[in-house]
Amino acid sequence: MTAAANRPQAWEALSGLFVDNDIDYDDIAAALDGLPEALIEEILFQEVAPYCGSNLLTPVPPVWSGFDAESLSTGITAMQTRSRRSHLARLRQQVLTLCCRCYFREEWQCLCAALLKRRGG
Repeated sequence: MTAAANRPQAWEALSGLFVDNDIDYDDIAAALDGLPEALIEEILFQEVAPYCGSNLLTPVPPVWSGFDAESLSTGITAMQTRSRRSHLARLRQQVLTLCCRCYFREEWQCLCAALLKRRGG
């Protein structure tokens, strides 16, 4: 998978970390095959977690079987556009990214383990 051409595919794979269901880290790692770990971490915490993370922070998460790929792509793209156009939105995005790194560090660690296992480490 190349980074730019298949970013929406990475978004879709990583959104699987935020469903209210069992997470298949091995499947997510397989879908991210070929992407460097640093890029996966960037996409996760700067793009996917700020958009999808609220699903797991609600008392009754509305998404339990998977995010709609089109809505996911539209939502993340809109979030990025707002961040580029407004200093306040950019600051909000940076704070949200930091919060996501804290809230979802366990999910990231489990995904890293699955990536390492997949890559033969």
